[in-house]
Amino acid sequence: MDLKDAQDKNEDETKIVDYLLQKFTDKLNDKERLFYIITKSGELYDLNTYENLLKGNPNISKAYIFIANLWFTYNPVLYYCPFLGNRGLVSSVYFLKYHYEFPFSQLKYIALISHFSDINKTIMEVADLNFIVYDLSLIKRRHKGSDMENEVEERFDRHSLNIEPDFQEAEKILNKYYRENDESLAQKVDTIKALYYYRFRPHRRILSPTLEKLTIP
Repeated sequence: MDLKDAQDKNEDETKIVDYLLQKFTDKLNDKERLFYIITKSGELYDLNTYENLLKGNPNISKAYIFIANLWFTYNPVLYYCPFLGNRGLVSSVYFLKYHYEFPFSQLKYIALISHFSDINKTIMEVADLNFIVYDLSLIKRRHKGSDMENEVEERFDRHSLNIEPDFQEAEKILNKYYRENDESLAQKVDTIKALYYYRFRPHRRILSPTLEKLTIP
């Protein structure tokens, strides 16, 4: 499958996940480089290489997919709701798209690959960046200055999954439920998960299902 096939609007959006798995397989276990770009013409670069290439060739194909290949110990927020747990990274990618407009203005997808080394589990979620920006009512405008980047991150951090809780409170509830086994929060946790999928619409794949040290419900 090539990128053109995955971009076909008449096809199921999950094809973009299949394309990423095919394209990224050789890099999946690379701990040296964490961030990658797939361009509109289908080339895969780590982010530093891509930025260096831009200096010599500003007409290089524009970025289309941002990939974060991250390594953690088990964390319930990062496991169940990775875009919620990595919202600082998501807001940084948003800032790339709307501040450093060229060559990131056509970024469409963000992929979070999370390796949990202590439980031998790897998951991937892929979301449409344009949908996240629209649904969370983030402002699409050119920002100036480092303070504005902090403002964008704070705005994202204060956002809610619905009316309540906000992202910070949702994270606390998930941690308390899974880490402290607080069964009184079960209904709230179910609601948070449902609203998370409604807000971010991620396509989720479990890449490494073998559990060695911890059983996750």
